[in-house]
Amino acid sequence: MAEYKPNTISISDHDQVSEPKASTQQIGGDHYKNAAIQPGEYVHRNKIGFFAGCVIKRMSRYDKSTGGGAKDLVKAIHEIELILEYDYQTTVAEYKDRVANI
Repeated sequence: MAEYKPNTISISDHDQVSEPKASTQQIGGDHYKNAAIQPGEYVHRNKIGFFAGCVIKRMSRYDKSTGGGAKDLVKAIHEIELILEYDYQTTVAEYKDRVANI
């Protein structure tokens, strides 16, 4: 049996192909490459839900040259609205009205 070697995929006991880890690559832009921790790793390690993870991803890149700028901010707002709807069965307006009356 071939010895385990990180960053390699065993084709057979005699042939090995080195392949970089997916976490060391970025497809389309470089807005996460200089981050202390990439958003995907942060979201995964902290078991953060899908929409909250999307918000973290967008907030990590919106102001980078290869990020989405205002479009990322609008999408993050929409994803927060989805969290309110799905997890709290409310909307931003309904929540603001409730808070204002406390």
